[in-house]
Amino acid sequence: MPARGFTMLELMVSMGIMSVVALLGIVAVRASASTVATTESLSHVHSCVRDTMRVIQDELQMSAKRSNPSLTPPLQTAQINANPAVGAPVEIVFQTPVDLSGQRWSRTVRYRFIYEDANNNNRLDPNEDTDRNGVLTRCILRMQDRNGDGDTADPGEAVPIGGSNDFRNVEFARNGDVITITLTANRLVGTRRTWPVTATETARVYLLN
Repeated sequence: MPARGFTMLELMVSMGIMSVVALLGIVAVRASASTVATTESLSHVHSCVRDTMRVIQDELQMSAKRSNPSLTPPLQTAQINANPAVGAPVEIVFQTPVDLSGQRWSRTVRYRFIYEDANNNNRLDPNEDTDRNGVLTRCILRMQDRNGDGDTADPGEAVPIGGSNDFRNVEFARNGDVITITLTANRLVGTRRTWPVTATETARVYLLN
């Protein structure tokens, strides 16, 4: 009995089935990779807002409830300033005690939100790099003139809190001795960087001094 091979139709059907199986495999791999990337980005932005909030709370709660201009340096209660500089939508300004006497206080501390993303697309576009560092800056800077020379340009005087650069919005609001902080961070997901994930956290800080 002569040997019988595959017909052209059988080969075409087999190749079609294998193509479908391969396509389904590719789709499954891409979906899995997308899920992993989304999970990692979500974890990152949640850590970003949580860790930054903890830093702000720990220091801000020590600030003064009332001003006292007779002290040296003059004591200023916590204040919120809108648009303190170009590319800075908001900042909160305060001082903390140097010792337990209540008479010695630190130089002014600023938590300033720097946000260069004018069109909110999570990408650095022309004319957005106001600080000329080559990256899209979206961070909270802790600024303090430690050496008293009148600026915060020296090393260690303007430092991003937690090293995070993913903040989308920062809000401060004061009601009596309570300051409400809302932090929102987002990050683009995947190698194509086409969609963002977002995390928001709100906390209330009770001024202790």
